[in-house]
Amino acid sequence: SGHAKLLDFGIARLLEGDEDGGATRTIVHPLTPAYAAPEQIRGEPVSTASDVYSLGVVLYELLSGQRPYHVAGLSAGAAERVVSQVIPPPPSTRRGPESSPFEGPSDGRLARDLDAICLMALRKEATQRYASPEALARDLTRFLDRQPVAARPPTLAYRAHTFVRRHRVGVGAAVAIVVLLLVGIGSTLWQAQRAAAEAERAERRFAIAHAASQTLLFDVYDAVVDLPGALPARELLVQRGYDYLSRLAAEAGGDAGLRLDLARGLLRVGNTQGNPNNANLGHLDDALASYRQALSLLPARAASDSLDLLVRHTRGVLHEKVGDVLAFQGQIDRALVHLDTALALYAQNAQRYATDPSRRVALAIGNIKRGDVTGNPGFPNAGLPDSALAHYTRAQHLLEALQAEGDTTQRVERMLGVVFERQGTVYGTLRHLDASAAAFRRSHAIRARLAYRYPAHADVQRDLAIAIEKEAETALARGHALAAWQLYQDATARFEALAEADPRNVNARQSWVVSLLNEAGAAAAAGHGAEAAQLVQRARRLVAPLARMDPANARAAELLARADSLGRRYR
Repeated sequence: SGHAKLLDFGIARLLEGDEDGGATRTIVHPLTPAYAAPEQIRGEPVSTASDVYSLGVVLYELLSGQRPYHVAGLSAGAAERVVSQVIPPPPSTRRGPESSPFEGPSDGRLARDLDAICLMALRKEATQRYASPEALARDLTRFLDRQPVAARPPTLAYRAHTFVRRHRVGVGAAVAIVVLLLVGIGSTLWQAQRAAAEAERAERRFAIAHAASQTLLFDVYDAVVDLPGALPARELLVQRGYDYLSRLAAEAGGDAGLRLDLARGLLRVGNTQGNPNNANLGHLDDALASYRQALSLLPARAASDSLDLLVRHTRGVLHEKVGDVLAFQGQIDRALVHLDTALALYAQNAQRYATDPSRRVALAIGNIKRGDVTGNPGFPNAGLPDSALAHYTRAQHLLEALQAEGDTTQRVERMLGVVFERQGTVYGTLRHLDASAAAFRRSHAIRARLAYRYPAHADVQRDLAIAIEKEAETALARGHALAAWQLYQDATARFEALAEADPRNVNARQSWVVSLLNEAGAAAAAGHGAEAAQLVQRARRLVAPLARMDPANARAAELLARADSLGRRYR
């Protein structure tokens, strides 16, 4: 209500008097009994746990509008008995419109989280409370972030509920997928009843679709692709779903819609297996085989304009993904052929469906991919930086035109951040340092905004780490080695966190290796050769297993060779 309060934590105690003789306790230091811990009011040694207790009283009062005990007017002995022995009720049970200026959480589980935190801080035994005010603060932060709190038992049901609470959108999307699949199964049943001649085939499709629905319902329900650590769930989907897709492919026949669905399913399989620009398992050859099988399944002609649009777009995406893999296998010329095919298909869709903004986004992404392999040193490339800049500029114009038309979607903004980062890298290659720095600043500003808005989106967080890395690259090019090293340390820590959250994600591990090697270069330039050598050795330990696991991964082999070269230099 606007009145200052002095909280006298940890500064006071009471001394025992002769209560039988009528004497009262003597306060030798000022304290507020209503906020004092049991050991404090008994005159025992105090600790940070005593401060935790006092903070628990404050929290209780904030939540309920009342204090856990009423000690006003009591003698020192009576106050001690109340504080030491009376167990306060949960604050949520005492909250009422007349007593509390605070609205409580509508979710009963949230109220139980706060009750548990508050009552743990108010435990009678100091050793059973939070170890420090910082530990209490961390649990409150976990509550605010919708994470499981330490004050409650970590049961499976409780952790599952907090996961769903944090990711309502992702879980809702998973539920929608399940509902759509079940609707499809219902359609299959209806067709089986209507077409007696197709009964046996419909029953087989039903059995396969049923198995797929179980996979989605029980195994993928909590999986959200954009979250760090989602790769194991995606791998499970691949393992369970690949057999389903293969068996359906054998029966696809001339059904254009089904063939398209199968091709799009195999696209997801390939991305998980080994697309180097996605979170992946590092199996490039397997990914290439999946993409090619998907291309063979796509129908040559479609019965409707809408189906024709999807077929052409899917064909473009598959050619783009084939180009990704071939580039990372060192087959640059073949990769460019596929990327050009993808660009042509995207351009056809953008021209024929000009009112659909997603077609222009796809065309912009196609230009970014073409620029990467044409002349961006961050990727296997053909060594044509000027041509790469031309493709990036086309992508920039497409995306900025969409924003001018009012498209403020995350995807458009994120792709603009990618474009500016790519431009900055190529400008740096051409030694246009001012243009490079300006592009990196624009990219960093966009990515910082998105990272703040989407803290659980793995790709968005990775984008921010790249932006910091690019700022370090600019500082190093300008001769500011120490500042560059500090920026690289920040970027490396972010890449490490993403890789540790998804240990089987080859793309995340390779990004971490790149950042370690870049940090080593900055450390060496700043005169810290020993630290540079340690960073290189760490990078080598991370990338060597990747190169052994997949000999077709030219990127991993190149990083290993770079680590060996730098190791000899900084020895």
